[in-house]
Amino acid sequence: FIAVRLNYKADGPSIMPESFTIASKVKPGAGKNSIFLEENGSIKIHIRAHAHDNEANCELRRFLSKILRIPQSSIEIICGEKSRNKILRISGIKKEDFISKISPK
Repeated sequence: FIAVRLNYKADGPSIMPESFTIASKVKPGAGKNSIFLEENGSIKIHIRAHAHDNEANCELRRFLSKILRIPQSSIEIICGEKSRNKILRISGIKKEDFISKISPK
């Protein structure tokens, strides 16, 4: 499933780069930030910040933004804001490029 988002500006609508959703399991309070691609196509993310006062979610956006080289605003938690199991919407990058950037080199 690939979606195209319309962005409405003063000069009319423009097409944003495609976006996609992906299931993730986030482990807050980890020793270091890291990301793993699971065999089922989901991702597992370890985040150093603790799940207190939304710190882990903020760190999750910062971490993904840094490794994907996209703005934090392009990463949205659409389900699971207070859960370890989250559905993320990533925009501004193709899913193939996303997988390439998170895969071990």
